Amino acid sequence: MSVESVGTMGVADADQRLREVITCFMGSPVGVAFHDRTHRITHINDTLAAINGVPIEATIGRTVKDILPSVGPRVEALLEQVWRTGRPVENTEIVGETPAEPGATRYWTCTYFPYRRVDQQIDSVGAIVLEVTENRRAARILAKEKRALEEANRIMMGRENRILELKQEVNALLKELGRPARYTI
Repeated sequence: MSVESVGTMGVADADQRLREVITCFMGSPVGVAFHDRTHRITHINDTLAAINGVPIEATIGRTVKDILPSVGPRVEALLEQVWRTGRPVENTEIVGETPAEPGATRYWTCTYFPYRRVDQQIDSVGAIVLEVTENRRAARILAKEKRALEEANRIMMGRENRILELKQEVNALLKELGRPARYTI
């Protein structure tokens, strides 16, 4: 077998393996896409298409910048970083809007990684996208409630301390009058 046929086989194998990977992620709660050297989307699963609010057929062959202008430049910079370094960029937060929910700020945790052919050349850059918008909203609500509880606790402790001071003052006055203390402190 010649070097040329091994290289060709590597490309064909990579494409077949890529199709198998995408098939595994169809119906998954995790969004998955693969991008070519020009950052065009070559494969995408239904979850990421739904997150984006753009059908699969309207996504293939386009760049992230084309379909998601608010996050496209950041995502394409990360894709280029993976192409340039050959190393993944893991657990990166992306914030922006999509056609699925115009005007709403959404949050994703994303990992971008090189997808290599058998000959170890980078075939494409994969993206794993996890929607974390609801987690962020819940975290904001919890943080707000925590601040409210801390403020209520501060106020209650202030009142408790003032009541303790008043009891001490009453006991001191009673002692001056020769009477027994009224409060056990």
